Amino acid sequence: MVTELRVLRVRRGMNQDELAEKLNVTRNSVSAWENGTKPSLENAKKIADFFGVPINEIFFTANNN
Repeated sequence: MVTELRVLRVRRGMNQDELAEKLNVTRNSVSAWENGTKPSLENAKKIADFFGVPINEIFFTANNN
C-alpha cells in the first residue's frame, strides 16, 4: 500500500531518515505512518505543515478510513 505521505516524501526526494530528522521523530515512526498507522495530532500537524498539505489529504481519504 502506497500512502500519500510516502508519495509526498518521494516527491521531495527524501528518504525516511531525512524526513524523520526534519520532523524530529524516528525513522520507525515515519515507516509506521507510511504503512497506515495514524500519527498523533501533534505529529500530523507537523507533517501537514512541512508538506503544506491539509492533514485530511494526507491521512484520511475515501479509501482510507
